[in-house]
Amino acid sequence: MNFIKYLIVLILIYNIGDLKAIENKIAFTVENEIYTSIDLENRKKYLQSIRLTQNIGTDLEIIEDYITTILFYLENNKKDMNLLDEAEKLYNKIKEDFDLVDNKDEFKKNFYSLDKRIYIEYLNYDLNRRKIIEKMIQKRTNEINKFNNNEILIFDIFIQYLSINNEDKEFVLSNKNEINLSDLNQVLKFFDENKILYNYSNKKVTNFDTLNKDFKKLILSNKNTFLLELGDNIIMGNIEKKYKRTEEINISIYKIESQNIIEKKELVCDNINNIKNFNKTKIIKFDDVKLSGLNEQLQKKLIKKNDYLDLSTKSSYVYAILCEISYNQDIFKKIYRDEKISYIANEIEKDFLQNRNKKFEILINE
Repeated sequence: MNFIKYLIVLILIYNIGDLKAIENKIAFTVENEIYTSIDLENRKKYLQSIRLTQNIGTDLEIIEDYITTILFYLENNKKDMNLLDEAEKLYNKIKEDFDLVDNKDEFKKNFYSLDKRIYIEYLNYDLNRRKIIEKMIQKRTNEINKFNNNEILIFDIFIQYLSINNEDKEFVLSNKNEINLSDLNQVLKFFDENKILYNYSNKKVTNFDTLNKDFKKLILSNKNTFLLELGDNIIMGNIEKKYKRTEEINISIYKIESQNIIEKKELVCDNINNIKNFNKTKIIKFDDVKLSGLNEQLQKKLIKKNDYLDLSTKSSYVYAILCEISYNQDIFKKIYRDEKISYIANEIEKDFLQNRNKKFEILINE
């Protein structure tokens, strides 16, 4: 379908205030169909009532989402896949839920302030978008069900990094010992002081399989910081892992108490039996400890086997070594799969629009 014919003109409405005071201005048009500031306010009420939250995004985000649902509707409508009956059934179910519950007055008020016809129209738009995306997702089932690295299932992974071009490469390499990649704010300050040009990126890994091979290698080797020379450029930054569902994860820890310092190289799980023979040393194993019982700071430090904590006091040396992590793989595979579906759905939505050369002209009223 040729979406070039859809003329889209966005005009943001700022400082809207009370709905009674709103002039009914044009917010945007799609294929000569005009949508006004009143339509935008109605869409906001709809989103708040169906999501049960006031946090529905900026005006621009709401307008872009609104237009996207319209375009998906037009795509489906051309194929005679009108979903009005399903939308009306969903409307009736939402109405029943609001009638039964008293503690959602604000969202209930938004629901009943909208004409039934308008609410069903919005549901119809959203259902059409969902149907198209679901069909496209079905074609990528093999990709969704692919699990190559079970060890990353239990983590949310965040990467922040700087890209430096060839002009400043030599300076960065000669000063790398002064750069603390664990704290990129300090690095940014250092670069700004020395007028080093850089690009900054910060992202959550939502689909490990599509990740750059260099980043994959860094994550699987449990690197916390990195500096890579890629051709004429340098990429440098840090990687943070956070447990996803701590209540679903158990760990086993060895607590070691000694009258003497134990060297770092000795503090590994495979060396526990040898440590038992050390003079004046006591070892206690704690099995199936709920990770959720540890504070966030401890969780950050106990990420992989052989990570340890130094809990020493003035009277004795105390260490805790992480030796086992246990969890239900099926639970975390489902979480990972759901996250991957969400990522792919967003990817499909962007591609759907880009492939049809949809152009946005944004005009802002100051």
